[in-house]
Amino acid sequence: MKNSFERCPFEHTLYIKEGDQGKLFTVCLYVDDLIFTNNSTSMCDEFKRTLMCEFKMTDMGLLHFFLGIRVNQQEYGIFISQKK
Repeated sequence: MKNSFERCPFEHTLYIKEGDQGKLFTVCLYVDDLIFTNNSTSMCDEFKRTLMCEFKMTDMGLLHFFLGIRVNQQEYGIFISQKK
């Protein structure tokens, strides 16, 4: 909240930050798992720097699993399936 994110009133694990010129950053936080998406490289880099200063964390790159869901990111789309 102190970094200008607003909590979604309908989903309390979802936070959104709007930037200039249509930039948008969305974060979903569930216990100790965090996923985010954005349309701004600069907002992404700023977010990572802020978190790394506050918490011990690891940037694991692209999302592969989240809450039992397998995520497969390809050039032609993003596909999700149940983790086996």
